[in-house]
Amino acid sequence: MDDERLEVADHLVSGARADLAAARELEAIEDPRDNVLGFHAQQAVEKSLKAALVLAGEEAPATHNLVELVDRLRDAGVEPPAAVIRAAAWLTSWGVLFSNNEDEHDLDRDGALEAATEAVAFAQEAPARRQAG
Repeated sequence: MDDERLEVADHLVSGARADLAAARELEAIEDPRDNVLGFHAQQAVEKSLKAALVLAGEEAPATHNLVELVDRLRDAGVEPPAAVIRAAAWLTSWGVLFSNNEDEHDLDRDGALEAATEAVAFAQEAPARRQAG
């Protein structure tokens, strides 16, 4: 694995960790806005999946579609966490459609945080899995 790919993956994982931390902070606030929490959870998953793709030797596509990222990882022979697979379809829209929306929306906060937490852990473990394989 070349240094440039590792640097890109590290940058993506760092961003994913920051988004996860932001989502957790928002969860702790009484009555947080779903659109902001959902946005950070989606971003944590997206950046984590892209990091895993880069570490698998693939390009990280310019997409916010988590289903597409899950499919690309599977095509590369990498299985994403179950919580990410379960949330990919519904969590995708929180990254784009609702990020600037002023209205309240019903977000499965527990599901979003579970997916984001598992995605970040998955991305952080990816280098060790890559070296072991």
